[in-house]
Amino acid sequence: MQAIAGDALASQLMNRHRLLGESALRTVLFIDEAKELGYSKALDRIAADGRKYGLGLWVASQSSRHISKDVLTNTFTKLILPVDSSELPLTARTFRFSEEAIANLNPLESLVRFGKNANKVNIVPFYQRNTP
Repeated sequence: MQAIAGDALASQLMNRHRLLGESALRTVLFIDEAKELGYSKALDRIAADGRKYGLGLWVASQSSRHISKDVLTNTFTKLILPVDSSELPLTARTFRFSEEAIANLNPLESLVRFGKNANKVNIVPFYQRNTP
């Protein structure tokens, strides 16, 4: 039931943005625990065309298996946090990082791929940030 409701909501959001016309980013849809949605045609459509209509997409999951090939192909920025050793081969292949680089990640470290460029990035928890 969750998957049907989630897909319907994503589809309505995409349709609304299409009616509003092309624009700069005005909405970002955050999907956590993507496995709960399953493979969603609406998310595939948002990943492919959403930016044009001002609709951004963030998808999070503990395994790349839960994210469709279309979503993975149509996203420019990918962030990898430490993963279970059983996920190393698939994660390395999917995101084009070495298994060793992923295996050596510590808590609060990530690998970020921006298109063809990749960097290791340290994460500063919100409670440690110096913000005005």
